[in-house]
Amino acid sequence: MSEPELTRLRRDLDVMEEAAGLVLPFDWRDVWLALGLVPCGIIILLWAAVGPWESIFASLLPLGLLAIVAAGVQASRRRRLGRNRSQTNDWISSAAVAIAFALLILWEKWLGLPARPVRGAAFIIFGAMCLVLSLSGRQRRVYLAATTTLVLFGIALPFCSPQQVAFVGGVAVVMGGVVAASILAWQLRSERGNRERATD
Repeated sequence: MSEPELTRLRRDLDVMEEAAGLVLPFDWRDVWLALGLVPCGIIILLWAAVGPWESIFASLLPLGLLAIVAAGVQASRRRRLGRNRSQTNDWISSAAVAIAFALLILWEKWLGLPARPVRGAAFIIFGAMCLVLSLSGRQRRVYLAATTTLVLFGIALPFCSPQQVAFVGGVAVVMGGVVAASILAWQLRSERGNRERATD
């Protein structure tokens, strides 16, 4: 077999294994991206503590840049391995959650409801949904990180002043990054150990 044919065969095998759920749909780049949440959260914390409060939204810029990088990594992976149904479903679910949260804010403003308790309840509900998703397959175990941070943030939100919301949000981002990176790294190490035992 020629080298191009072997490369195509390897790529086809990768696609089939991932589609069957035999391999994890992430790699060590995703661990580093998750760890990238830690400095983003620290920037939010520092800005909430000493930065000018009027421009607090500027502290979210590193988080936005990290999201763009993560989307680029996912897009390159999809180009390399082809479309993956579970990843497509995850993207659709994420978009649906974002739209639902935007509609909730509009509904809350329309009825004149107190913002922080309503949004806190929404974060708790989304965190519970992430818990259910994390139990639906090993590829989604990382959603446990979202459960931890969203539920704790949702519980704290009604008791916070606006400045404390930014502070607690920064802590949640740091904690989410550490928990997500730990889960991803643990799964990747377990997968490598299983493969090494299978080849022995």
